[in-house]
Amino acid sequence: MPSKKTSKKEPSKKKTSEGSASKSKRTKSSDKAAKVTSKKEQSKKAPSKKDKPSKKVSSKKEVKVAGQDELTKLKARNKELEEKLHYYRMLKETISFCSNQMVQISELPEAMESVLTKVGTELGKHRTIVFQNYVDTEGELYIHTFFEATLGDAKGIEHIGNLENIYLKDVSVDGMNQLMRGQPWQRTKSQFDLREKKFFGILELEQVALVPITVEQGLWGFLLVGDCEKESSMATEELGALLNLTSMMGNCIQQEMTQGAAWSEKVLFEQLFESAQEAIILGYNDGTIIRANEVFLSLFGYEEAEVLGKKIDDLVAPGDLSTDAEEVTRDVSIGVTVEFETVRQTKKGELIDVSVLASPIMVGDEQIGVYGIYRDISERKRNEEALKESEELFKQAIDGSEGGIWYLEFNPEDPELMPDKIYLSPTLKGYIGFDQHEFPNSVAAWHERIHPDDYEGLMRSSRDHREGYTDHHEAYYRIKHKNGTYRWMHTRGKIIRNEDGDPVRWVGIIWDVTDQKEQEMEALTKRDQATLLGDILAHDISNLNLGISGLMDLMVELEGLPEEGKELSYHVIEQSREITNLVANVRKLRNIPVHQQQTEVVDLRDVLVRTSKGVKANYPLKKMTLKHSVKGGKVLLAGNDLLDDVFFNIFGNSMKHSKSDKVKIDVEHKYLRGSKSYRIEISDNGPGIPDVIKSQLFYDLDDAEYTPTGKGIGMTLVKRIVDLFDGEVWVEDKVASDPSKGSKFILILKRGELD
Repeated sequence: MPSKKTSKKEPSKKKTSEGSASKSKRTKSSDKAAKVTSKKEQSKKAPSKKDKPSKKVSSKKEVKVAGQDELTKLKARNKELEEKLHYYRMLKETISFCSNQMVQISELPEAMESVLTKVGTELGKHRTIVFQNYVDTEGELYIHTFFEATLGDAKGIEHIGNLENIYLKDVSVDGMNQLMRGQPWQRTKSQFDLREKKFFGILELEQVALVPITVEQGLWGFLLVGDCEKESSMATEELGALLNLTSMMGNCIQQEMTQGAAWSEKVLFEQLFESAQEAIILGYNDGTIIRANEVFLSLFGYEEAEVLGKKIDDLVAPGDLSTDAEEVTRDVSIGVTVEFETVRQTKKGELIDVSVLASPIMVGDEQIGVYGIYRDISERKRNEEALKESEELFKQAIDGSEGGIWYLEFNPEDPELMPDKIYLSPTLKGYIGFDQHEFPNSVAAWHERIHPDDYEGLMRSSRDHREGYTDHHEAYYRIKHKNGTYRWMHTRGKIIRNEDGDPVRWVGIIWDVTDQKEQEMEALTKRDQATLLGDILAHDISNLNLGISGLMDLMVELEGLPEEGKELSYHVIEQSREITNLVANVRKLRNIPVHQQQTEVVDLRDVLVRTSKGVKANYPLKKMTLKHSVKGGKVLLAGNDLLDDVFFNIFGNSMKHSKSDKVKIDVEHKYLRGSKSYRIEISDNGPGIPDVIKSQLFYDLDDAEYTPTGKGIGMTLVKRIVDLFDGEVWVEDKVASDPSKGSKFILILKRGELD
C-alpha cells in the first residue's frame, strides 16, 4: 500500500517540480528583467551608491545642529532667569538696605542721601530726586527739591537750573493725576508732551519715572528716578520695588512729622508754663503737686523742692482756709472746673487775695490730673476799697463843680449790661428846668428827652467808647427842657476799667452850650447870606465877562484892524478868560466837600490831553509844548474830574507868568511802591517862583491870620483838591537854588485801583 501511494504521487511531484522549475525560470528571468528595469529606473530616479552614504551623514548633522541651537537657547534662557533672579535679589536687598536706613537713622536727610545713592547705583540711573509738595497762600500746589543724588557724568541739579517753587502741574498734568491716585508714572523722551519736555529737559533726562510718597494727609511728594543716556522704560517689577520704597519713605516722614509735632507741642507747653504771668501748678487728681512754675514759687515764697510731692491745700490753705479748699479739690478730682476769688496763705503766713481757676486734665475720657492757676488780686482789692471810701467824698465834690456831673456803676457780675441807675447832679437837672427831687436818677428818663435827630449819634459815641474803640465819649445833642424848648448839651465822659478790662464806673460832665450854638447858627445864617450874594455877584461878573470876551472875538476878526490892535484884543481876551477861571475856581472852592466820600479811577494821559487843550485855548498868543512820560499803558489815579482843575491851574500858572511866547512844560511820573502812590513832577521854562512866595502859594482860606494877595486862588484850589484825595503838593526850583531857571510842582497822588 505504501508503495502504491508513492508511485502515484511521483508523477505529480515531477510535474510540480517541472512546473516549479519552469516557474523558477520565469521568475528568474522576470527578476532579471525587473532588476534591469529597476537598475534603469534607479539610474534615472535614485541616487548612486556613491550618494547613499552621503545622504545618511547629512541627516545626522542637522539633528546635531538643531540640538545645539536648542541647548544654546536653554542656556541663554537659564542665564536670563539667573540674571533676573539676581536682579530681583538685588532689588530686594536694595529695599532691605533702604528699610534699615530709614529705621536706623533718625535724621531724615541722612537717610535720604544713602537711600537715593543706593537706588541710583543699583538701577543704573543718573538721577534720584525727592520732591516735596507745599501749598501757597492762594491754595495752589507747588514743589521744591527735598533731596537729590546725582550719579555718573550727570550734572548736579544745583548746576542746571532752579528747581524750587515749581507749580506742580507745570511738571506733568498726566503724571500728577497718576501720583494723586497713588500710582507710579513713567515716560521716555519721545513720549514727553511740551510741558514735560520743558521740565524734564532741564534735568537732561531720556527716561523718567515718578513714584508717589504719601502720608496720612495725602500726597507728600514724589520720588523721581531718571536716566540721562538711555531712552528705555523701567520694568513693572522695578516700579513695584520703588513703590514699596516710597511707601517706607512715607511712613518714615509721617513718623518724623508726628514726632516733630509732639516735640513742638512739648516745647510750646514748657514755654507757656514757665513764661505765664499767672502762678500755675500741675498735680495728680488728689492735689499732689508734680510741677510748679516760677511765678507760683515766687508768689507763695517756696523753693521747688518744698512743693513737689506735697498737697496743694496743705501749702496754701492750712487751718481755717482748708474747709473751702478741700471742697474745691474734691470737685476738681471728679471732673468739675471751678473759678472763684478767695484768700490764700504764703509760706511766711501772710494772707493774699487771689483769683483761682482749678480744672481737670483730660486725655480722651480719662482724667489724668488737675491744674490750678492763681492770680494775685491784692492790688485790685485795695483799689476797690479805696474807691468805696472815696465815693461819698466824690459825690460831695462834684455837686459843687462847674458843669453838670453824672456817673454810674457797672454790675461786676455782668459788666456788659448797661445799668439804668445813674447819679445826676443838681446842676445837670437844673439845665433842663428841674429841681433835684423832681427828676429821677435814671438813664432811660434822661434819654427819653433827647431830640430824635440826635439820639443815634449820642448812642453811637457811647457804644464806641464802651467797646474800647475810643479813648473817651463825647457828643453834642439837644434835650427837651421842662418848658418844652430844646437846649444844646455838650457831654464828655470816660469809663474806668479794672485790670481785666471790664468797666467799673463811668464818669462824665455835661455843659449847656445853647448860647454858643445859637451864635454859630446866626453866623451860619450870615454865611449863607454871603454865599447867596457871592453867587449873584459871580453870576453877574460871568455874564459881563462873557460879553467882553465875545466883543473881543469879533474885534480880532474885523478887516483892517492893525496888528497892534489885534494883539491888544488877544490880551483882553486872555484877561477875560482869567476872570472866568477865577470865578469858576471860587465857586469850586466853596462847593468842594471837606471829606471826599468816594473816588473814581482817572487816567493821567486823558487828564493831560484835556487840560492842555483848555489852557492853550485860554492863551492864544502863546505856544504851549507839553511833553510827558506816559508812553505805554495807563497811569491810573484815584480821584475824579476835580483832578482836571489841579493840572489846569498848574499849567495855566506857567502860561500866565511866562515872559516867553513859547512855554515848555514837562510832566514826569514815578510809582512809589511803598505808599501805592505816584510822584508827578510838572516843570516849566518860566521865570520861577521866589522862595518868599513859595511858602504862601498854597494858602488856606480857613486861616484867619492870613490875607491872600494877588490872584493865587488857583493854587489854593489845587491844594484843597489834592488834600481831598489824601495827596500832597509843593513847589521847588527846577534847578536847585536857582529860581530863575523855572519852577517844578510836585504832586503825590494815590494809585487808582480797578475792581
